This record gives sequence, structure tokens and C-alpha cells, in this order.
Amino acid sequence: MTRLRHGDRTWEMPDPVWELWVRRGHVPPDALVLSEMWTRGVWRRAESLEVYHLYRPPTAEERAAALEVSPASTRADAGGSDPMRRAARDLPEAIWGAGLSMTQILVLVNLLVSGALVWAWRENYDARLWALSGILRARLFAGFLPAIVVPLFLHASAGHILGNMVGLTAGGAAVEEFYGRLRTLGLYFFAGLCGAAMSLLRARELYPEGSGIPVPVLTVGASGAIMGLYGVILVFLLRYRARFSDRQRMKTTRIYLPLLAIALLPSIFGHDLLSHVGGFLGGVLGALVVPPHPQRVPWESEDQQQHHRNGA
Repeated sequence: MTRLRHGDRTWEMPDPVWELWVRRGHVPPDALVLSEMWTRGVWRRAESLEVYHLYRPPTAEERAAALEVSPASTRADAGGSDPMRRAARDLPEAIWGAGLSMTQILVLVNLLVSGALVWAWRENYDARLWALSGILRARLFAGFLPAIVVPLFLHASAGHILGNMVGLTAGGAAVEEFYGRLRTLGLYFFAGLCGAAMSLLRARELYPEGSGIPVPVLTVGASGAIMGLYGVILVFLLRYRARFSDRQRMKTTRIYLPLLAIALLPSIFGHDLLSHVGGFLGGVLGALVVPPHPQRVPWESEDQQQHHRNGA
């Protein structure tokens, strides 16, 4: 139960009802709240509770800032696209932020490479893809190490790249939210290389049509790198979740984890399990070594983040 006191009036209500009152704007910021759930059994002002700011409706100034228009224009446009904008801003910055995020750049590069190859190879796409993979494998074992990077941007089919890009969007956005652009890129490639290296333990063999002679090829696809992003998020949550604010814990539970789970489930049925395992372990190892970006950790105050931005 939650007790609410404002002035000389006191109310007692179930905890979900208090949440509903806050959402409807019925709880003033200077009201006192007593609840095991919200205040851990002590009286606190509503405005001092992070969960209060999570639930309360935005002020006119906040709506104006979200829409980047004046308060007067916001009031005139009440009931318009404001809820959609607020919902979008609850997503990771790599999805809604200004400019291209590293996650979006990686998705675009994968799509452009696949699109160019489909246009160039057309009906011979499958045969040419695996022929290229076989050549790259031969070059790799001849000592040309960069050959192991190219398959990270090759995909076997439309369904293959679609599933991977969904996973990359979810996992990349969550990692970039806390690690920033460059660290996300580094962790992505490190995990991808770990996955590709482990996949060599099970050398895939392609049997060309009409031939019983196996041709060794490399695994293709970004699955290992994407699984590594999930490994990064797992380490981050286990290591730092106790330092999250109430709002950040709520976003993690309701947004980040569901997105990752939706993206992760299809990968369980992937064909190259070793690549997935290697990429995941690479992401775990990378996250144990590489810390989150100091400007993006959720437990820092705005003053601390401004201190980092100023380079002090």
C-alpha cells in the first residue's frame, strides 16, 4: 500500500493506483509519499523519487524541448505527435539520436555489400559467394590475415541478412548506449574475429552441384560479431546494474532486455554454432577489458558528465 499526504489531507491506496495517479498528474511534486515499494518505508517528497519523474506527465517546457518548438506551439498542437516523440526518446540514442550512429553505419555497410553482390552476381549469387569464401579461406591459411574480416560482411540469403540486421540493430544500439561509437566498433570487430576464428575448428565443406568433392570454405555472416554484442551487454548488466538509477533499471527491464531477447532467439537455431559461441565469448572478454564510455554510464550525475565533456 502507498500513503500520500498533501497539506492536511492523506490518502491510502494500492501501489498501482498511486502509479496511475502520478501518470494522470494527480500527485503534486511536494506531496509526501510513504510506501515499501516506492520509498522503502520512509516519508519522501514525490519530486525526490526517480520513479515519480518516470511516470509523471511532461510539463509544457519538456514537451517543447522534445518537439524542439516553442511552448506556445506545443500547446497549440496538443494531442498531436507528442506521445510518439516521447516514446521514441525512450529508445537507445543509437536509434533515435541525431546523425548516423555506429550501429546504423554497420547495418548500412552490410546491406550495401550484400546489395552490390546480388546486383553483380544475380542468379549466380550462391555459387559465386561460396567460391569467394573458398578463395578467402585459402588466402587466410596462406598467411593473408585480413581475409578473415571479409566474410563478416557476406550473407548467404535474404533471410540470413534480415535476421542478422535485426539482431545488430538491437544489440548494437544497446551497446552503443553505454560504450559510445568507437568502443562499440572495436568490440564488434573483436567479437566477430573471435567467432570467425572459432568457426575454423569446424571447417565447413561445400559440395558444388554435380561434384562429390568437398571445397573448404569460411563461415559467412555477422552472427559472431552480433553475438559478441550480447556478451558485452551481459557483462555490463552483471557488473554495473546495481549502480543504475531506478529509471535506468526500468528502461533496461522494459526495453533493452526484451529487444536483445527477441534478437537472440533466432540465433540459437543458426547453422554455425561455433561462430556464435566464439563471438559471444569474444564479447564477454572484450567487455571485461574495455570499460563503458565515461559520458554514458547511467550512474553519473549530469554535472559529472559535463565535467567529462569539458575534458577536465
